[in-house]
Amino acid sequence: GGRLGIKLSYVVEKSPLGTAGAVKNSERYLGEIFFVLNGDVFTDLDLGAMMAFHGEMKAKVTIALTPVADPTTYGVVETDERGRIRRFVEKPSRDQVTSNMINAGIYILEPEVLKHIPSQTHFMFEYNLFPMLLEMGQPLYGYATHDYWIDIGDPEKYLRLNHDLLLGRCGRGFSYAAEASSIHPTAQIRGPVAIGKDANIGPDVLLQGPTVIDPNCKIGGQAVVEGSVL
Repeated sequence: GGRLGIKLSYVVEKSPLGTAGAVKNSERYLGEIFFVLNGDVFTDLDLGAMMAFHGEMKAKVTIALTPVADPTTYGVVETDERGRIRRFVEKPSRDQVTSNMINAGIYILEPEVLKHIPSQTHFMFEYNLFPMLLEMGQPLYGYATHDYWIDIGDPEKYLRLNHDLLLGRCGRGFSYAAEASSIHPTAQIRGPVAIGKDANIGPDVLLQGPTVIDPNCKIGGQAVVEGSVL
């Protein structure tokens, strides 16, 4: 992380430890309140506001919650009017759905919570730790947010994120061509289109946004590229 002006510590799992087991494996670095974020989530969630809510509620765990159209492929979280979690329903069938607010994969944990996770054991936040803490009566809260959130764990959603960024659905939106890109004068570019450094766009090409052309891509003459990430 030195190139970015930050210090990173790396912790290696000898075998897969699950979402909570992996955090337990990092316990020696976690002496104070901390965030856990799933790596395949893109969001502009206000982490400061979530931390303020966590402190106000005196929670042991705070889970970010986000609404989705179809909660059956996620973990649904039911809360009371103050946000205290009542129960979890992992990947409910349609007749089990009582809320469209799902676990967004962003947590705030007090360090003492880690004592409930066994060492060097496959252990999950969703299936093991959170239900256990709830049964123990620990204060678990849901922080409901309507900020931009998307799980980009498959190609379809990764493509949707790129479209949303270009179209300004998350952030301001943009369209640009990087320096040193070669764009033939007969090429047509109908934005928003992002073109990476040293890309080569041939004659009579049509680029129709929202489209991303990565660095070093070469688009041959008369090609049409629309709504794509290359």
